[in-house]
Amino acid sequence: MVRRAFWLVLLPCLLLAQIDLQKQTKGTLPVSKGGTGASTAEQARANIGLGNVENVAISTWAGSSNITTLGTITSGTIPWARLSDVPSFESPLTFSSPLSRSTNTISCPNCIVSTGSYSDPDWLTISKSKVGLGNVENTALSTWTGSTNITTIGVLNSHVKAPKQINFTLYDPNTSIPASTIPGIWRAEYGNITATAVSCSADTNNAVIQLTGIALSENLTCSKSEWATSTSFSTATLDQGESIGLEVVSGTAKRINVSIKYNQQ
Repeated sequence: MVRRAFWLVLLPCLLLAQIDLQKQTKGTLPVSKGGTGASTAEQARANIGLGNVENVAISTWAGSSNITTLGTITSGTIPWARLSDVPSFESPLTFSSPLSRSTNTISCPNCIVSTGSYSDPDWLTISKSKVGLGNVENTALSTWTGSTNITTIGVLNSHVKAPKQINFTLYDPNTSIPASTIPGIWRAEYGNITATAVSCSADTNNAVIQLTGIALSENLTCSKSEWATSTSFSTATLDQGESIGLEVVSGTAKRINVSIKYNQQ
C-alpha cells in the first residue's frame, strides 16, 4: 500500500516535466519573464531592441552608398573614380598613412596643390594664352622704340627730342654768287630753337659763309669736294618769330648747299 501511494504522489510531477509548451501553453512569454514576448523571429528582434539588425556578416560586408560620414582612414585603397571633382585614372590611389587636409584654400574643383618641386608632366603645355597674356609680345621694354599706335601719354619727366633739320640752296646758273647777305631764309614759327650743327658744300668753287640770326664761332668754308661741318656757335639760340639768314663772305661758287640741325624747345 505504501509503494502504491508513492507512485500516486510522483506521477503528477512526472507528467508536469513532460509538458509541450507549443501545444499545451497559450500566448507568449514576456521579456520580463525571460521570454521574447513574440511568436516570430522578426518580432522577437524588435522586442529586444534589434529590429533594424540584418543577418549580414560584417567581415564580408562591402559597404553601402548610405554611408556619408567617415572617421580617419588609416589604410586601404580608394579608386580615383570614387573621388568627386578628380580626374579618373585606371590605377587607384593607395595610401598607408592618414590623409590630412591641406592648409591651402582651394576655390576651384580641379586644382593641384603642391609645396614641393616636380617635373612637368607630359600632358602639361603652358602657353601665354593659358596665363591670360595672349596679346603680350616678346619685346623688351628697355629697348623698345615706341609705336605710332601711342596717341596718349602722361607728363614726361625726361625725354630726348630728335633733332630737326633745315635745308636750303643758293644757286646762280650764270655767274658765281657774289658776297652778299640774304636775310629771312627760315623763320622760327613754333617756339625757340637751338642750333646744334651747320654743314655746307659748293659746286664749282669754294665759298665762305656765315649765318645771321644764329652765328658760328668762325666762318665756314664750303668745298666742292666734300661737306664741311661746324658745331661751334657764338649764338646758337633763335627766339620764336626770328629768322635765319645767310651771309656769303667770299668765293666764286655758283651753288651753295646749307644744312642746319636744331632742337625745338
